[in-house]
Order: sequence, then C-alpha cells, then structure tokens
Amino acid sequence: MKSIKPFLTVVFLVIAFTHLNIEAVADTCMMPTHPDYVNWVDEGKPDCWCYQYQHAGDIDGIVLYDFYPSSQNDLTAFISAFMKGPDDLPVEGICADLDHKPLYDYYPVSQDDLQIFVKYFMKPKESFPPKPNASHYAFYVTP
Repeated sequence: MKSIKPFLTVVFLVIAFTHLNIEAVADTCMMPTHPDYVNWVDEGKPDCWCYQYQHAGDIDGIVLYDFYPSSQNDLTAFISAFMKGPDDLPVEGICADLDHKPLYDYYPVSQDDLQIFVKYFMKPKESFPPKPNASHYAFYVTP
C-alpha cells in the first residue's frame, strides 16, 4: 500500500502558497498583472502610483477644489524631481514619474513626464483620460 503523505504535503503547500499570495495581493493597490508592476516594486511600491489621476499629473493625490487633479502643488513637486538622478531625487520625487519609465534607465522624471504634465496641468478632472491599465489596480489610494 502506498503512502498518501507526499500527496498531502503537496496539497498543503499549494493551499498555503495560494493563501499567502492572496493575502499579499489584497493589501497592494497595483496587481502583479500590471505592466509596470516590476518597476513599481523596484521603486518601493509608492502609493502615489495608485492615485486615480497620477498618470496625468496628480503628484500629491489632492484634487484642488474637487476639480483640478494637477495643480500648483503638483507643479512644485514636479520641478523638484525633473531630470534628477536616483541619488538626487526628493523623497516623494518618484510620484512625478507619470509614465513609470525612467529615461535611459536613470532619470525617473524626464521629458516624457513633462509632456504629460503640461498637457493636463490645471485642467478639470473630466478632461483626464481613464487610468491606463485600470483593471490592474485593486483599488486607488488617497493621501
């Protein structure tokens, strides 16, 4: 008669692994299926990348007068992070990386982000496009 112990061990490990993955994903805003997930993890899982309007210039997560997601405070934060290398980037500077793609794998906040920022600066939230890959977010974060 064969022992079922190896089978039970495998079943236990599968259940335990599945349970751990569900718990790990449940408390993170960006799901592992998101195209930028690896970059998000590499940057320390910044909550700001999960702001509803971050993709279009909302760096601080505050919608001014419940109308302007990208406003003066965001401009100040953007300027302080623009074309700074990782060693010179302010603590919250990664929030200004709107496209989540560093230029030359070095500058998180570059010309591509500037083009996005200028396009939506002081525009009403109704003019903002839907968040790219929105189905890959478990939830949006508010500061």
